[in-house]
Amino acid sequence: MREGQSKVVEFVQGKLKKDYKIARTDERNGTIVEFTPDEALFGADFKYRGEFIEEMLWNYAFLNRGLTLTFNSKPFKSENGLEDLLRRRLTGETLYPVVHLEARTSRSR
Repeated sequence: MREGQSKVVEFVQGKLKKDYKIARTDERNGTIVEFTPDEALFGADFKYRGEFIEEMLWNYAFLNRGLTLTFNSKPFKSENGLEDLLRRRLTGETLYPVVHLEARTSRSR
């Protein structure tokens, strides 16, 4: 959804099944992905490993600070990016202080 418009497409086994026309929407800008595993590809006993998916979503959130990802109604968002990743992963005594660096847009001479 972007700027009041939405586009829906459906895929089956990686091939485009249906391509809907652009429609008006009141939804916020963003992308929604719904996935249902195909038994022919994944087998009848396929199960999600929620903890693995959540870990991958956290990694993506850390690399894209300010972006909100949602999985099964649970939000994943990092305001401080890699700093949040370090704080989450490092346990025990801090060996080095966390320093926040900002890139400069122009060089002074």
